[in-house]
Amino acid sequence: MPRDTPPPVPHRRGHNAPAEDAPPEPKKPQLVYEAAPEVRDLKKEATRFMPTAVANKIKLAKGEGRLLEPEEFDKLEEEGYMRAEKEGKAAETEAEADLELDAFLSAQGVKDVAEKAVEAAVQEAEHGMMAAEAKGEMSGSAAEGKVAERKLHNVEIEEAEDDGYD
Repeated sequence: MPRDTPPPVPHRRGHNAPAEDAPPEPKKPQLVYEAAPEVRDLKKEATRFMPTAVANKIKLAKGEGRLLEPEEFDKLEEEGYMRAEKEGKAAETEAEADLELDAFLSAQGVKDVAEKAVEAAVQEAEHGMMAAEAKGEMSGSAAEGKVAERKLHNVEIEEAEDDGYD
């Protein structure tokens, strides 16, 4: 043996010794066959196999993808891809919300106060126009319009009483 090679490493067991500590063979799993029926959701399966043309039209109807031309929008409505029923329900709920808001405002008397403020502003503008006409500032209809616009755009800040709300 050459000098630069180490001696052979002895085996822990003998070469021909039987494997005493070998792990036992794992048990084979037993197969159990059942005859229970499979419950499937056919609606999910049907939507999974939707044609791509139909899926694209549904996406367009939802507002995904590109912008629609008015003709395309009408065509999708005719074909039934647009949810007109949901839009109708949304309009009804919006109308109900408006009715509730009107009822609240009328209960608070806000609507009457707002209408009176508008009427007062119009009367003030009319009086201002009459005063300008009396002074001779208005000579024609164009000048009359300019004066009216100037008077209507003039805003006054009024002091409001604090109701104690913080």
